[in-house]
Amino acid sequence: MSVTRALAHKRLLLTGASGFLGKVWLAHLLEQLPETDLVLVLRPGGGRGAPDARAARRLVDLLETSPAFRALRERLGPAELAARAAARVRVVAGDLGAPGLGLGPEAREALGAIDAVVNLAGLTDLDPPPREALDVNVQGALDALELARSHGAALLHVSTAYVAGHRQGLVRERAESDYAPCPPATGFSARRELGDLRALLARAEAEANDQHVASELEAQAEAARRRLGLPGDAATRARFLQTERRRFVSERVEGETRARARSWGWPNLYTQTKSLAESLLLEEAGQVPLAIARPAIVESSWRDPFPGWKEGLHTSAPITYALSEGPLRALPARADLVLDVIPVDLVARGLSLIAAALLASPPSAPLVYHLGSSTQRPFPMRRVIELTALARRDREGPRSGPFRWRELLDLDPAASGDGLYQATLPLWRRLARGSEKVLTELARGQGRLADRAAKGATRAGRIARDLSSVEEAVERFRPFVLENACSFESAGVQALDAALPDAERPSFGWDLRDLDWSRYWRQVHIPGLREWVYPRLEGKRPARDARVALSLDPQRLSLTEAELDRPRA
Repeated sequence: MSVTRALAHKRLLLTGASGFLGKVWLAHLLEQLPETDLVLVLRPGGGRGAPDARAARRLVDLLETSPAFRALRERLGPAELAARAAARVRVVAGDLGAPGLGLGPEAREALGAIDAVVNLAGLTDLDPPPREALDVNVQGALDALELARSHGAALLHVSTAYVAGHRQGLVRERAESDYAPCPPATGFSARRELGDLRALLARAEAEANDQHVASELEAQAEAARRRLGLPGDAATRARFLQTERRRFVSERVEGETRARARSWGWPNLYTQTKSLAESLLLEEAGQVPLAIARPAIVESSWRDPFPGWKEGLHTSAPITYALSEGPLRALPARADLVLDVIPVDLVARGLSLIAAALLASPPSAPLVYHLGSSTQRPFPMRRVIELTALARRDREGPRSGPFRWRELLDLDPAASGDGLYQATLPLWRRLARGSEKVLTELARGQGRLADRAAKGATRAGRIARDLSSVEEAVERFRPFVLENACSFESAGVQALDAALPDAERPSFGWDLRDLDWSRYWRQVHIPGLREWVYPRLEGKRPARDARVALSLDPQRLSLTEAELDRPRA
């Protein structure tokens, strides 16, 4: 199967093109498939002008500054990149969390012919706000399906391999409606579960409308606005009040939704909402050709746009940071459990293969493709932790100077049982919190001792908060490193790779044989996290690319302002 021929003169509509994976795939499509037309649904940026024009300006800004397009700017040059974008890309303002993707009747009519809708958008936070998780991860996917149906298009939905939930052993590439890892004896209904979660939110939102609660929320919103020194106009006040209401509702239901997801066998609300979306898509797809891509843990780029680029804080970054830069030395993990990590540029290639197969030979029944490494190139947790420690040594180099006894405490991290973990990090956090309380009492006195105690209490409180953040990261990642020892079948994408013409293999091939985990983790992934992600964990801004100006008028990209330059075949 030729990807170039299958996608030539086709028109793909993409949601989520501004995300980490979305940008890498967009760069891949622009470079490798110059005869494929793209329509991007983007949230409009700030400033003046119509929403489509502001969304188009946002894309131009990404093309000019995002590291995802650095290689494209260098290989094509600014003039060719601008020309290719102007000829092949159109932007329409939308919002996956709004009804109908935020597309009004005029925008839907302006879309014209579409061959496939590719739904990349979604909340990737492992513990997302419940309302947004339902609106984006579930309802947004169903709205993407309806958009595909109304335009006679196919749908490629990007989910996650971890919809499998609490499983052991090999997870097959199988579409299962009304799926739950631990269903009740009477059976599980995805539609009923969605209704129950919405009812739970409705009860919390009704509580937020209680007169007494509402007055407290208004006072908190007003205090927050004044702290920031923002104007007191009606629109600003309403925005701050809405933020407080959302926080109140989320805090009311987060514990219950998290416990509910785990009771059904999912590790968190993110994987549950992704699974509910899959079940409902299978139920409602009808005659719409449907493919579901399930990436595993999407990490730093292997080769494209350049080695080591990464965005986002929701994968391995907090854990590797705590292991290499922080206090974590005993991670509760099974040493033999395989961590299914896959570089983002390989996922982008996989999406191109799946999209081509979906349009070259539309399936009569939904197809599922896992995009992971666990069956081809297993990466056990023992090795993950060893390589993280070695990457730290690579950076620090050999020790020099006189020996210090405290270096005996600077041990390399290791996989451990839960007992050893509880005897280290949580114990240190409790000691820090206890020290803070004692020092706070001493600081109530007078003199130099009280001043030192006050400073010590501040420092102990900061240490306790930092340790609590690490504990939270460990708890979020626990299902993936300790509880669920599963691997994901990837026969589907391997079959598509095997059918590629040799001439297209350098551009679209899915081949993990050259993926050396030691080289990737030590020389690519961890150094990339240090440059692009760890600064954000430390409250700093990561490095940014210098702007490369493109002679590209955003109005030429706006769907409602311009037509495609080339007639469609």
